[in-house]
Amino acid sequence: MHVGRSHRVQLRLPVQLDSADRSRSFTGETIDLSRGGLSARFQVEDSLPSIAWARIDAAAVGGGAIVCKAQRVWQGGLPGGETRANYRILRIQPASRERLDQLIESAVRHLVADLGDLPLFGDADIRELEYLLTLGRVRERAAGSSLYERGRYDAAGVYVVLDGRAAIECGETTQVLGRGLAFGQWAEEGVEPHKEGAQAGGALRYLYLPASFHPEVAVQAPGISGILRNALGANPHSTARRTARALGGQIPS
Repeated sequence: MHVGRSHRVQLRLPVQLDSADRSRSFTGETIDLSRGGLSARFQVEDSLPSIAWARIDAAAVGGGAIVCKAQRVWQGGLPGGETRANYRILRIQPASRERLDQLIESAVRHLVADLGDLPLFGDADIRELEYLLTLGRVRERAAGSSLYERGRYDAAGVYVVLDGRAAIECGETTQVLGRGLAFGQWAEEGVEPHKEGAQAGGALRYLYLPASFHPEVAVQAPGISGILRNALGANPHSTARRTARALGGQIPS
């Protein structure tokens, strides 16, 4: 497969940031990687260097380290002193580029295989699944954290549960959706307010396809577009319930 700049994968690897003049050093962990940059988290409250040498210790998964010069494009703090930051790669040597591509390709292939194992994508074209992963993002949420709220427009799109459970709250009814089930809204022709709220029913890992990409998927990956449209249907909750019964699962009313 061809690894494009838009492929972004979630890998937890040790990373060290050194300021351009080597006067400061920070140790953290990557959140995700792409050919164009990386996101990482650090247990510091200080400002991270705007230009840094990033060293990703990939020896734990085989191969040599990845070293690149990078520019900070975003930094944010979280409770507990954790700092997250996004860096854009400015310069990288060929050997490090090759190693980075190998890591990304391996992770994408694994995720494509994982998606293909879901009944939802059992008939999907592998090339369309690879394309889907240039637009969709795999995310993780802790139990109880909100995905979106009823009546809001933010975070509109399609969600596919990869691991764990998602709790969909509609009025006084809560439905719990497990692995392989899709929810949210298909918004090729415009975003509507959420008719329900959704949160992580436990530790949750899911694929999220933002609504802004739906028109592109409809053109470039029509098979995936049809699968997701059919999965959501006119009533996402009843569709999820029928799918769960077909898989031998149970969704509480």
